[in-house]
Amino acid sequence: MKFKFEHWLFMVCFIIIGLGCRTCKMKYEQMQAKKNPPVHSNLIKPVKTNSTEAYILRFKKVAQDEQKKYGIPASITLAQGILESNRGKSKLAAHHNNHFGIKCWCRGKKRDCVNMADDSPRDRFKEYTTAWQSYRHHSEFVANMPLKVNKKSNYKQWAKALKRAGYATKRTYAEDLIAIIEKYELYQYDI
Repeated sequence: MKFKFEHWLFMVCFIIIGLGCRTCKMKYEQMQAKKNPPVHSNLIKPVKTNSTEAYILRFKKVAQDEQKKYGIPASITLAQGILESNRGKSKLAAHHNNHFGIKCWCRGKKRDCVNMADDSPRDRFKEYTTAWQSYRHHSEFVANMPLKVNKKSNYKQWAKALKRAGYATKRTYAEDLIAIIEKYELYQYDI
């Protein structure tokens, strides 16, 4: 790599005087400005992402990893996470890392559970240290459900099977999952 005079000058100033040297800093900034001319901000429109898109960006790789291990389509996992956690903004997700509304079934145990009203005022939900733990437990939970789907089943079949197996009590649960998947094209993340 061949150094230009300006690079040598900067290195010497940095070594002798340190970063506090205004002349060196100014010279360095001038060199950088020549290499990377400033872009006019009015030519670039900022990319706006809503909270759903941010949620997808944050968890799509996790959902794909879980699909590789457990066979549950990433689109289903992401749609359930979006729906059950209100894009990670629900109290259960934000404070307790429970992205899928998974309940504690041991009424006597207080460890790893939190009391929140859902179907009844005394419902207890799992509490996780990290969101990843919530995703892993969701995969294990769904993999052990009596679903009548296989590796060739599409996201619509998975959504309907989850509803039939009793994952959620909402009548339109399957339709809600399918709508989320199609609106955000989550099927593109299925492996």
